[in-house]
Amino acid sequence: MPPSKPNTARRREVRRNVRRKPANWREAVRQPHVAWAIAFACLITVVGSGLALLGNRTPRYHVGQVLQRAVVPQVDFESIDTRRTDIARQIARDQQPPVFVANLDYANALRASLIDLVQQINESPNEAHTDNAKHRLTPELIASIAERYIDQGQVSESWYQLTRDYTQAIFDRAIVLSVEDYKFYRAEDRRQLIRVHPDPGPGQPRERLQYAGSWLQAPLSGATDGNDWVEALRQNYSSLTLNVPFPPELRELVVSVVMDVNWQPTYVLDAAETRRRADDAAAAVAPTMSAFSAGEVLRPAGTRLALGDVQLLNAAHDAYLDQRPWAQRWLALLGLTGMVGLIAAGLWLYCTQYNKRATHNPWRGFAIASLILLGQGSAVAAALIWPSFLYGAVTFPVVFAAMILAIAYNRRFALAASAVLALLIAVSLDLGTAPVVVMLTAAVATVLQLNQVRSSSKLVLTGIWSGLATAAAAALALLAHRDLFAPGASPVREALRLVQDGPLHTFAAAFATGLLVQGLLPLVARVFNITTAIMLRELNDASHPLLQRLAQSSPGTYQHSLRIADMAEAAADAIGADGLLCRVGAMYHDVGKINKPHYFIENQGGGPNKHEKLSPAMSLLIIVGHVKDGVEMAREFGLPPVLRHFIESHHGTTLVEFFFHAAKKKAEATPDPADTPSEFEFRYPGPKPQTKEAAIMLLCDSLEAAARTLPEPTPVRLEQLVHTIANKRLLDGQFDDCELTLRDLAQIEASITKTLCAVYHARIKYPSDKPLDADTPPTPPAPAAATA
Repeated sequence: MPPSKPNTARRREVRRNVRRKPANWREAVRQPHVAWAIAFACLITVVGSGLALLGNRTPRYHVGQVLQRAVVPQVDFESIDTRRTDIARQIARDQQPPVFVANLDYANALRASLIDLVQQINESPNEAHTDNAKHRLTPELIASIAERYIDQGQVSESWYQLTRDYTQAIFDRAIVLSVEDYKFYRAEDRRQLIRVHPDPGPGQPRERLQYAGSWLQAPLSGATDGNDWVEALRQNYSSLTLNVPFPPELRELVVSVVMDVNWQPTYVLDAAETRRRADDAAAAVAPTMSAFSAGEVLRPAGTRLALGDVQLLNAAHDAYLDQRPWAQRWLALLGLTGMVGLIAAGLWLYCTQYNKRATHNPWRGFAIASLILLGQGSAVAAALIWPSFLYGAVTFPVVFAAMILAIAYNRRFALAASAVLALLIAVSLDLGTAPVVVMLTAAVATVLQLNQVRSSSKLVLTGIWSGLATAAAAALALLAHRDLFAPGASPVREALRLVQDGPLHTFAAAFATGLLVQGLLPLVARVFNITTAIMLRELNDASHPLLQRLAQSSPGTYQHSLRIADMAEAAADAIGADGLLCRVGAMYHDVGKINKPHYFIENQGGGPNKHEKLSPAMSLLIIVGHVKDGVEMAREFGLPPVLRHFIESHHGTTLVEFFFHAAKKKAEATPDPADTPSEFEFRYPGPKPQTKEAAIMLLCDSLEAAARTLPEPTPVRLEQLVHTIANKRLLDGQFDDCELTLRDLAQIEASITKTLCAVYHARIKYPSDKPLDADTPPTPPAPAAATA
């Protein structure tokens, strides 16, 4: 008994034959793909409205721009007077006293010299007398020091305290500036300085504000040569010993030891701290505000904007937005949201009619919505950060979206979606006609070049040519919508500025987009779950493990796949379909025969037919099973879904005629009518081809096998065979689920006929040395045309 038809196939057959009532709008909304389309339209409306609201507050002007008309504020407002504010802050910065910190290295050196003297006396008094002869260290002084300041073989704490007090006295009174600092502050006419003491006394502040005159002692400032300067310094250090309880006989010794240390400035300028305090003082100055009245001309036409001008004009625009009545704000928000919503609704209505893959698969729809919003957000952000880069900022997202969608779907949808993105950007940034024309030019120039992307360099070349086309459009837009020259400006400089403002930016944006998409191509394929032409070329490599396994275990099937690949690719190219996809799909469509290769005629090699010992029902299970085995094997080897569809649909729901007739013949021998097989039970489970490429694959598979059965495959017979089988598949409803038209079918027939005639072309019979029989007439030589 033949196996029964699966329930899923029966349901599909019933749904196809039962006529449905047209659904009303409530039922249409309840459908999942319509609900997803509405959800994505709402997502774009909500997020896109927020981006558009932000875009309306982006700077309207940029440095170097030439005003085409005078700018007049609509409301009274106050703005920061940049020039006056900068002057006030510079004054505050200049009035900040410089900060000097103690030269701790010099202080430590002074203390160490005095401590080392007593330490040497403690360790070797005789050598101390000899080494310090220049300090007039007599035996009496050595004995006095040892008695007073050496306690149990160690320098006493009283001597340490004396050295600390003396160093503190030096840094309290004898302030000495370096010559460079002295000249600088005399030239700058500085009057006050901040001194940061290293070790202030109890109750003394660490920082002191002093006049510059008190930093230079009279003896030091009055010295004229080196000897006078040294003597003045010695007098200062000598006078300071009176403030410290040194014994009278040791004071001259202390001064001599201190003067023996290499002199350094006692205080040095702390440039970093001085700069920080000056910046803090400048930042603390409140901005100086200037009032402007409504109707007052802020800047006349022809003005070349500087930074202060840009800030003033943007402040006038922001003041107008902030001072609008609440009713006007809400109405403006409603209008902006409504415009974004209309654009989003148009996109998803287009998807429900012409790109149903985006609405039936929520992940694809979310990816498309995210791409549109990402492009809108990047344009708004770039215009906010670089106002002078406007044309490049709006070109980049449009070219990016056009490239991605042309690769993921088709050029028609890519053009529609990129046009929608251009409208969203125009609404968000309140652009005029010229930038919209530039964006549409970028979209068209990009989409027209992306029919098939078979190499990564194609994207770079697309970016270059799109950039050139967009640059030309930007140049024309700028020529038509702005004055080229500011009053009194150089024509050459203004022309260069024009090129930089528009064409150069757009070309750089398009070229950078091509490089970026080239690097992101694997990520795009994963996000949109697509198979690119580059991936197909890799899968078409004969060294692929699955193709190698097919060639080794099923050589006849492998050769059959090669012939179908040539036929399918030529037929697909004839109607403008994806020829590379057809070729790769043909190479993998029969991989399910690997498990049972000898049950298929092309692999039997003239040997016995294994089906002679099987019932038609069992043979049917084996023949039909190669489709299921092929799909499982494709999943095992990681083939993309688009190729798995070729495997599961290359027979559609066609009838397995040979075994159906064998079953009928076998049933005729039995009187029981229940044993009569049903045609429905001997059909492949399907599905039918969903794409033009899969339909071409189904037709080529049937024709290649049928052409091998012709005893004399002449061109006329081949043409009749192709037309007969094509009509048979058409009437059988195998092309109902794809977009194949009768015109396409006629072109496919012509292409397949041409390919089959090339395969089965006539050949001449070459002469042989074997003598002919007497009864056999000699074969006349073939005409020259037959050898072609």
